[in-house]
Amino acid sequence: MSNEQLEVGIMNTFRGHYSIIPAHTQAMLMNWYVYGIRGGDFLDAVLCGDLFAAYGRADDDNVNAMKAIVSWVYNILPLGARTGPSFADKMNMADRLNAWKGTAE
Repeated sequence: MSNEQLEVGIMNTFRGHYSIIPAHTQAMLMNWYVYGIRGGDFLDAVLCGDLFAAYGRADDDNVNAMKAIVSWVYNILPLGARTGPSFADKMNMADRLNAWKGTAE
């Protein structure tokens, strides 16, 4: 599957229940999933499961959508795309992403 096809598939997941997720957060989540591009401290905290930090770093729109954001991460992202608190310091994001997609070099 090409990255463009993956982008379309991911963006289609933001319908229905997940449509409350702000557009800028949808873009960060899609960029993380497809390209391994970090979305900043807020998204790092969500992906690490550190909800105290996530709420502290979230803007008002993301606070209001937090349940949907966490649900999307839990239900849509592969398990390897979300992990413990030290992952951002220890892992090369692009290599990890390629491993999930089966394209590791």
